[in-house]
Amino acid sequence: MKNQIKLEVAEAIKMDVGRSIARISSKTMNDLGLEAGDIIEVSGKSKTVAVVWRARPEDEDMDLIRMDKSIRANSGSMLGDKVSVCKTECTKAESISLSPLEN
Repeated sequence: MKNQIKLEVAEAIKMDVGRSIARISSKTMNDLGLEAGDIIEVSGKSKTVAVVWRARPEDEDMDLIRMDKSIRANSGSMLGDKVSVCKTECTKAESISLSPLEN
């Protein structure tokens, strides 16, 4: 089983919105063997991925994960919820398919 840590969901800082960035403390990053720019799996009611960056200094002593509305929606979580976070590996896509949302 992957090394996981539970964190409380908080609002992303403005500059991270729409960039698939999740911010966590340096201690949490060290505990999970992460470096800035690594990919993490965020599990609430669903699972999604995000790029991890270090938390702002004012958040360093808190067990928070700051993520935007899109990441929260994809993980099935809301502000204040607890989510599981772990390191994950990504591979290059061989193909992608796009389709319109409406006709």
